[in-house]
Amino acid sequence: MKYITLIIGLLVMGCGKQEQTDTERLEEENRKLKAQLESKKLKAELEVENKKLKADLLRLSVLGEYEGKVDGETDKMVFLDNGINEYYTNGVKCAEYEWKIVDGEIHVSTGIYQGAILKINKDGSITWEESNFKKKSNNPIPTQSLFIYQQTQTQYTNNISH
Repeated sequence: MKYITLIIGLLVMGCGKQEQTDTERLEEENRKLKAQLESKKLKAELEVENKKLKADLLRLSVLGEYEGKVDGETDKMVFLDNGINEYYTNGVKCAEYEWKIVDGEIHVSTGIYQGAILKINKDGSITWEESNFKKKSNNPIPTQSLFIYQQTQTQYTNNISH
């Protein structure tokens, strides 16, 4: 009888340990899953922040003054921090446009045209290379040669926030 009681006692205690081991195993697995989830969330947040920082740096690198020769005239574009692009021909201000960075390119929105796209070159210059601009009436504009503007001054800012 003592042996039966001892065997029953061991079985009961052994089963209790097994349940505790299963509980501990599940707790450990849950901790690992939570850590993986937090790691993935953090990675996603860091990727978003990284993309934003790169876009901000690119935008800041564009701020400034660019000059180029177009049809024998000196054209100047000034990209301001408030998203305004001023356009000058031979020192006379001709127009103001809005600009923004889209997919690593400068998109300039005008009143007459749907927009201009300027490529940002590795040397800091910008190239007006689109040749298929259309007026809002959808009349095509004749193909132009590529215009390259060299950056002459950087970091134009003003008091208007964007």
